[in-house]
Amino acid sequence: MARNWLISPEFQDWISIFLGILVEATPFLLLGVVVSAFVHVFVSEDTLL
Repeated sequence: MARNWLISPEFQDWISIFLGILVEATPFLLLGVVVSAFVHVFVSEDTLL
């Protein structure tokens, strides 16, 4: 990359760590959304209380 000299190596490390955490967490976030939607649609409020 020609622009590597614009970003310090430490900042590149932080970007790599942040993107790694984001990529690792995304499937769990999507699973949580799907489970939450399933509960919202198929489980009545009276069942939960």
